[in-house]
Parts: sequence; structure tokens; C-alpha cells
Amino acid sequence: MARETEQLLVRAAPVIEQVTGLDLPHLCFRILSPRAWRAEMLAYVDQARLQAATMRPRLSPEQLVEHDRIRADYAEDYARKRATYPAATVTAEDGTPQTLIAPGALHRAALRNNPRALYRVLIHESVHQGQDTASRGAVAPVSPLSRDLVVEGKAIRHLLEGHAEWAERRVTQILFGGQETPRPSEHAPQAENTRGTPAHDRQELHAAGVQFVEAAVAAAGDVQRFNKIWRDRSCVPTVQELSRPDAWSRRVGL
Repeated sequence: MARETEQLLVRAAPVIEQVTGLDLPHLCFRILSPRAWRAEMLAYVDQARLQAATMRPRLSPEQLVEHDRIRADYAEDYARKRATYPAATVTAEDGTPQTLIAPGALHRAALRNNPRALYRVLIHESVHQGQDTASRGAVAPVSPLSRDLVVEGKAIRHLLEGHAEWAERRVTQILFGGQETPRPSEHAPQAENTRGTPAHDRQELHAAGVQFVEAAVAAAGDVQRFNKIWRDRSCVPTVQELSRPDAWSRRVGL
């Protein structure tokens, strides 16, 4: 699978950059056993808790307790044998993005033997790596300690997932032809994806995000102007602006 992944990424990376206007980092995909996957995910959560602890003067005791509770929830989830997701883009210790892949979860989600669906997963996560690199924390990535769909009044998760799916569809069409269609969710109904979004909200979140990105890129005129959104959190749409991209465009001056 490693060779297959590498070959696809070499082919897809320039097309992803063409479609999104983002400069991709050196793409890092790691194929892990379920045990190693869960250990890496918990290390990612612990890293976020450590970073939050350095902000202790700005965090209330209640927030710190909440962070501890969220970490315990993750540990409980990951302790379950099947509690892994096909792919998770997280931040490594050096601050660079990386995607963790669990082949067993790919099999359970019927993705491993579906090359086109597998390629779409890899393209989607590559876009997340590009978002994280472009944003450098201004918008992305969202901390695993936050599970809210709306962060500080901004529809950040809608933007991140909608943009990744918008790009995923276009890149897949360029590379493989065929009709642009939503990819069936690879998550079990009770699962939660790696960016903290409950699976039952995922389809609606993606649909609203894709619709916004399509309209916002058109309003901006090109992806380079739209990409201002990654460097300035104030440019992230509100929930209300998801369905009113014209209002968003006027507010941010595009």
C-alpha cells in the first residue's frame, strides 16, 4: 500500500496545487497498525493539552478540567479495538502536518479495494495538509480539544471540510475523469472523524462547506484571492454566511 500511496501522491500533488492555489508541504503519509495509530492519536491530543497548558493564565480552571475530560474520552474511544478512522491529518511534534492511515479501517469502510475512493481519501487529506501549511495556526488546524462545529462564531470546520471535498472532487475528475459526486462517508454511524466532527453531522457539514467554497471562489474571481481566508481568521465565514456568500464577500472585501 505504501508504494500505491506514493505513486498516487506524486501524480496528484501538482494537480491539487493547480486546483487549490496552495503550496503543498512535503506530503507525509504514515501507514500504521491499529495500536500504533491509536498511540499516535493520543500523543497528538496530549501535545495539544501541553500547548494549552502554556496558556494557563488565559484558561479558566473549568476549561482545564474540560480538556482533561476530552482527553479521557479520546482514550476511551481509542481503547476500543475498532475505534480507528481510515485517515487522520494531525500535527507532528515539529509542527508539520502528517496523515495517519489505518489500513484495517480502510478495509472496514470498503475503501481499500475501491481504488477511486481510496485515491479520493488521499487527495482529501493532502488538501488538509495544504490548508494547515498555508494557515500556520491562524485558521487551521483546529485543536483536537475543540469538538464544536462552530469555533468562536466561525464556521471553521465547514470551511476546512468543504474546501477539501471541493478540491477532492475536482482533482479526481481531472485525474480520472467522470462525474463530480460526493464521496460516501467512510465513517461508521457511531464514529467521529479526526477533526472532531460527529459522523451524523458530516454529510450536512460537507454539503454546506462545498456550496460555500464554490460560490466564494467564484465571487473572489480566482483561488489565489480566495486563499486570503487561510491567513486571517476574520475572513472565515459565519454560519449565516455559508448560505450567503455574497454577504461574506462584501464583509471581507473580495
